[in-house]
Amino acid sequence: MRFGLKWRSVYWGLAVGLFILAYVIGTVVPLSVEQANNIRQGLTEKNKNLNDLGIFVNNIIPSLEMFIPAAGVAIGAYAAVSTGQVFNAFALANPVLKTVSPLSLLITPFAIMEIFAYAIAMSRSAMLAYFLIKRKWRSTWKEYIIPTILESGIVILILFIGSIVEWQVMVPH
Repeated sequence: MRFGLKWRSVYWGLAVGLFILAYVIGTVVPLSVEQANNIRQGLTEKNKNLNDLGIFVNNIIPSLEMFIPAAGVAIGAYAAVSTGQVFNAFALANPVLKTVSPLSLLITPFAIMEIFAYAIAMSRSAMLAYFLIKRKWRSTWKEYIIPTILESGIVILILFIGSIVEWQVMVPH
């Protein structure tokens, strides 16, 4: 797309900001005890047999959905709110977590990689939506498909490496 690096960076930065804001909202939305228990139980069950490949699949599916024009931004925000709710659910059960800033979880190496990748997908979603609304199909799809495919590959690579890092950090060896 003919947005240039400046505008590409602006869209990416806005996507990072939206993701972090949505995550924070998820951490402060009140949960009932039952909701918190359901979230914790669901995550515990889902993660029982999780390995690095499972982490990768868990991250890649929503990230590819985040490339959908316009809807991808909402999908990314929903994923961030859901992640924040997980922190919230565990904080309700563990008083020690109430003393930890939820944002501190976002500075782990794998979280930084995930947010970086999600922001690429979310921002491309917004850019594609802009193209569909403003440009009204005047340009060839080649101009828009190639950057989207390249960025999809970058996101996949970042999330693959991130899943290996997360697995190494989370599992005692």
